[in-house]
Amino acid sequence: MGSDKWLLAESDKPKFTLTKLRCDLYPELKVRINDDGEVVPHAPSRSQKKEKDLPLIVTTKGKLVYPQNIHLTICARRTQSIDTRAQALLMFTRWLDLTGKSYRDIFADPSDGVGHEFADFLVRCVIGDHGEELKLALSTAKTYMRFVVDFYKWMNREGVLVWSDRVRPFEFTLKRIPRKSNKNVDMLSHTKRNHEIVVQTSSVMNKFPRSARILPHKKLKPLPEYELGVLDSYLHRTDFPVRNRLMIELAYKGGLRIEEVATLNEGAIYQPSLGETECELALKETDGVQTKGDISRVTKIPASLMAELYDYKISEERQSIIDLLSTISKGSQFEPRLFLSKRTLLGEIKTNTIEGIWSDLRAEIRKDHKTWYYKFHDLRSTFATDFLLTKTRESDLPLDFFFSELKSLLGHSESTDTMVYIDYLKDLKLNKEAALRRNHEAQEASHGEK
Repeated sequence: MGSDKWLLAESDKPKFTLTKLRCDLYPELKVRINDDGEVVPHAPSRSQKKEKDLPLIVTTKGKLVYPQNIHLTICARRTQSIDTRAQALLMFTRWLDLTGKSYRDIFADPSDGVGHEFADFLVRCVIGDHGEELKLALSTAKTYMRFVVDFYKWMNREGVLVWSDRVRPFEFTLKRIPRKSNKNVDMLSHTKRNHEIVVQTSSVMNKFPRSARILPHKKLKPLPEYELGVLDSYLHRTDFPVRNRLMIELAYKGGLRIEEVATLNEGAIYQPSLGETECELALKETDGVQTKGDISRVTKIPASLMAELYDYKISEERQSIIDLLSTISKGSQFEPRLFLSKRTLLGEIKTNTIEGIWSDLRAEIRKDHKTWYYKFHDLRSTFATDFLLTKTRESDLPLDFFFSELKSLLGHSESTDTMVYIDYLKDLKLNKEAALRRNHEAQEASHGEK
């Protein structure tokens, strides 16, 4: 359901949002005569002590959404914060609008109603079927669902939407939980013997998995060839800084982690020899490079990238930063890093600065490619999978043959960290083979019908 991404997409403008409004938690309904002589109802505040700033759901035109906001106001009487509850009802309201449904769309069989459909949507968010934008933690998804169940229970109590045999949003059962007590420490345990805790639970919660654990290789998200081409086109725009482009290219062409990019030593950069197609890039912990687990390693990058890094190293742009740092540091020795910042005393560039550069670039790309969403670490995954695919194409050898070389290039101390990339490509190959087989069977079936 690609359309689900509208709910949280940064580039779209949802019809509903949250805003803070000061409300009277215990309003008193009165009437008054307006300027036209008409009698109109109003609810003046009786006491400032009973007023509270509440997150309420409004449309883009500023209209309050009911009955969701009445429920939120009443919940605010008995709890300090309703922020999470408001987020849950906002998501539910957006989902209803997106799917063209109403909260009243419930039937004799609860599984046919919007309550269960919304639960299915939340489960897909936990599994990650909608991508990173709609990814929810399992605990968050469960909490959101419980708040939606509470919303329906409140509507039934207040007569807003009365349940019956023909209209039931959820089914409930009573669950008995034995009370456990340690007689050695509980002096009143003799009064609690055979006691149980009885809780009410809804069958809709059974839809959620007990664990959100995902196989490590399924968490990988390397950029496919087309998506990588999109990235490359934006990196080479004339208005995109060369320094920023080189930092990003090091991640997907050399497999560098973001900390390694930020602390790359200028001594590792050299002018490639004529005819070289690939260069070694030394990432040494002794040179100040922040490698994971302090494990120094040598990775490989295209000679064309090494040449560009060398040109940047001796460029006037970088030299001007060095001159500025020499002045403001007042004799202090700043880091001999390739990438420097004017905003720090010793010239170090922070990892969150690189993350900010990546985030801004991603937002720019998403203006034209709405589904393009990758994290900086996905660039390292791209390097690993591209390395394996290139090696197998050139040699016709199995993926496992290049395990040790990939482990060395990535600087892994654990073999399991490297194995996820091989498992990913094996899984991808099996899925492609299965898809081709299903396509072939479908074609044969269609020919048979003719």
